[in-house]
Amino acid sequence: MNTRSLILSMIVASLVRGIVSLPDAGETAQPSRRGRTAGAAVPTLPASLRGRTSSPVTLGEAEQALARRPGVRLYRRSYGSTRVALISTSGVKELHPPSVCLGAAGHEVILRRTEQSNAGCLVRLDVRQGPARRATFYYTFFSSEAVTCSFWERAGRAAWATLAGAPARWSLLQVMDRDPARARQAATTLLQNMRRRGRE
Repeated sequence: MNTRSLILSMIVASLVRGIVSLPDAGETAQPSRRGRTAGAAVPTLPASLRGRTSSPVTLGEAEQALARRPGVRLYRRSYGSTRVALISTSGVKELHPPSVCLGAAGHEVILRRTEQSNAGCLVRLDVRQGPARRATFYYTFFSSEAVTCSFWERAGRAAWATLAGAPARWSLLQVMDRDPARARQAATTLLQNMRRRGRE
């Protein structure tokens, strides 16, 4: 059995036994009586990044609906040409692979690869929207304890933490810029700083 099948089997088995209840729309998984949310510090985006002051970016309707869910925090800001989104939740199903949203927004993924940085792994997506508009997109999932580029590993860890009675707060960091080097630098800096603050 491969890793994805094993994780799915574990989550399904948990649901059947009634140990884990995935939240419906408008709800998030709550800590059980056996423990509290682990790593509950909520990361935020900084006021500036490498000398560039941040500006708020208006959330779309779907993002506003997600941000209204209890326990969910969603930030979207720009730092010059660099656009950043941060979604944080202690639930199990609020986070999903960014390629889903990119496709819905009309972006075609033309390259995908996993890279290593000083802060942890990053997924790089080179995307285009039409023949002339291209950009580089980086993302990763992280908690106070771990960083992973795998949606399935994140889902498995979140489900396991819920089973243990201490749901962990996981976040999804997304960075986009026309300049690949600038996008990677921003993603690495933000991830490094937020993980360091989360361990303090």
